[in-house]
Amino acid sequence: MRKRGKTHKLQAVPQTVHTGFFDSAVPPVLTIDSGDTV
Repeated sequence: MRKRGKTHKLQAVPQTVHTGFFDSAVPPVLTIDSGDTV
């Protein structure tokens, strides 16, 4: 039987939103596995 991925909910709040440019120094707010959905 195939394992089902998890479903994650990521709210757009000041702690999870970064605007203006990409910065590799900013850590991810969510890490998912293959098969997961957001």
